[in-house]
Amino acid sequence: MKTKKHINRPMNKATKLLRDRAMNVINEAKYDRGYRDLPFIRVKITDATQPKILGSGGSQHIWITERALQRQDYVAIVLHELCHAVFKTKHNKRCPLMRPTASDPISDEVAWERFEHYADKYFG
Repeated sequence: MKTKKHINRPMNKATKLLRDRAMNVINEAKYDRGYRDLPFIRVKITDATQPKILGSGGSQHIWITERALQRQDYVAIVLHELCHAVFKTKHNKRCPLMRPTASDPISDEVAWERFEHYADKYFG
């Protein structure tokens, strides 16, 4: 699956290390935090076609940039895209995790709290 916002990087050692960083967050959600019903997520490391884009998510895919994964708040960015990819969550200016921009970084603790809110709502 492709998106106009991203150019997929070819897989190599550097790309795999970045992908592993994103997958570790997804695996923590699935195995350590108990959301075993999360579907398989395809994670693509990309170069964005626009400088402000950090990632995109939808249809059980996450496209995420190296720049996003090098940020201090990369966990929040991965969880934000995971909410789009699985729960079809829309942007919400009032929710720190689902704001349309990541201009104000949030802590991992807040990111997980908000992710769990959406996951619990989705899985009932």
